[in-house]
This record gives sequence, C-alpha cells and structure tokens, in this order.
Amino acid sequence: MQKRDLELGDFHNCSGEFFLAKMNDVLQSPLWLDAFAYDASHGVEHGLNTLHLANELVDNLNPEEFARLKAESEKINSGGASVDAVVQIGAFLHDCGRFADNGNGPTGRGLFAKEVQRYHPEIGAARAVDFFARAGFFSAIPYIHDAVISHEFQNERLTPHYIPGRTFIGDIVRAADQLGWLLPESFDRTLRYNNDIGQPFYSPSASMEERLEWTSSKPSSDSLTVMLCQTFGPTDERRFGTEYSRILATEYQSRLKGRLLDFARERGLSKEVSGIVEEYEARVRELKN
Repeated sequence: MQKRDLELGDFHNCSGEFFLAKMNDVLQSPLWLDAFAYDASHGVEHGLNTLHLANELVDNLNPEEFARLKAESEKINSGGASVDAVVQIGAFLHDCGRFADNGNGPTGRGLFAKEVQRYHPEIGAARAVDFFARAGFFSAIPYIHDAVISHEFQNERLTPHYIPGRTFIGDIVRAADQLGWLLPESFDRTLRYNNDIGQPFYSPSASMEERLEWTSSKPSSDSLTVMLCQTFGPTDERRFGTEYSRILATEYQSRLKGRLLDFARERGLSKEVSGIVEEYEARVRELKN
C-alpha cells in the first residue's frame, strides 16, 4: 500500500528516529530494519555519519557539480529540498542490505553471513527501491537505486564485482561512504566489524600478495589487510566523485598511516606490522606508476 501522505521533502534534514519510524510504517516493520537500527558498524549510526558527510559534500560543490545536481533535481521534478533528501536517504540506507531478512544473522547481530555480504549493495538497492515505490516517490527511484547499488565501487581492479555509478547523486553518496572509511575513527569500526565476523587484527599467515589483491567484495584474513587498503587506496575521481571529496580523501589518508602503526604498537605488533606497512606502501606506489 502506498503512503501518499509522505513527500520526499519530509526527509530533508530529518532525524534518524523519523527515518526509522516512516520506514517501519511504509515497509510494515521488516525484521531487517530492527537489526539495522541497532548495529554499531553498518546501521543507523553509520548511516547518519555518512549522511552528514554527504551534506558536507553538497555544501561544497563547485559550480559544475552544482549544475549536475540541479539537472538531476529537475528530472526528479520535485525541487532542491527533495533532491537533497534523495542524497540523504541514499546515504542513510546505503548499507541496509547487510542485514538478514529474519533480523537474526549468524553473528547474532542480524548481519548476513560473510559470503552474502558481497551482495549487500544489490540487496540494499532493492530495499530502497521498495521503500520509494511504496511511498510513491516514483521519479526518484532510479536515483536511490544508483546511490545504494554503486556505493562500494572504487575501480575495476579493486572492486570488479561492484557496479560503477551512473548518477551524480550516486557519486555523492559513494564519496561520502568512502570518506567515512578514511576517518581516523574508521579503524575502530573496521576492528568491530571484523571481530563480529570472527577475524583477528593480525594474521601472520596472510601473504603480501593476498593483502595486495584483497578487495571489499571478499573476506579478508585479518583487519590489517582492510586497514592497509583504507590507508593506501585510490583517491581518484572514480571513487570520489566531487572535487572537495578528493581533497578530504587525501587529507584523511595522510593521517591513517600513523594511526595504523599506533594500533600495532598497542597490540605489541610494531615490528611485524611496520614491515608489512612499508612493503605494502612501496608495492602500491609501484602499481600506480
């Protein structure tokens, strides 16, 4: 049943509580939404953090980028506040596909199993489209679909199983999510999530080739592998689709190396990890050249 009393603009700068209440109303309280509401790694907290980053990117668009967003707003045919709402809903919901339909995944926190996680953009996009269709936001459906389904894409080598974005709204949501991966506190989130799925901080059996070839579409041997990718991953336009997001990405990454070495020192692994970091950085530099 469509909820015709809702307007897209109602979601502009709304609270997390409003999001959840309206989604529960429109979608008739799906169990996955309960898990999403309480998960600390990929649920509401992460969704709101990504939303705030997306707002910052929108506030700092250059004139050409602003024109692109305005053009998409005109296609949605519902005004500036509503196109901002599509960006914000996409940012809020981008990881909702990580949570099992029955709300009781194998981690005990409602997450799908590791082998299903790689499909979370498709699952999440389908859920977001269902929400928009039931709410009657038909003209915005292509944009919310693109924003969610493309949020994991970095480039064809690192994320070959993920779909590149086709809309500027999708570019903004993807850049906001990827920036969240580069914040200093993002390492705490990486550790928490990998702990939830049973991965240690450091596995001595992981080879350098395995670490270099790891992508977010497959499980890692340890958190260190993910953190190396966070610290030395690409910061180009394919991944960060706004000029301001590329500036922030370069700034954030410059701080991550020291944070990673601090993590290793706190765990008595300075010697092992510092050698891995040095070799990984050199190998990535060679690949870029």
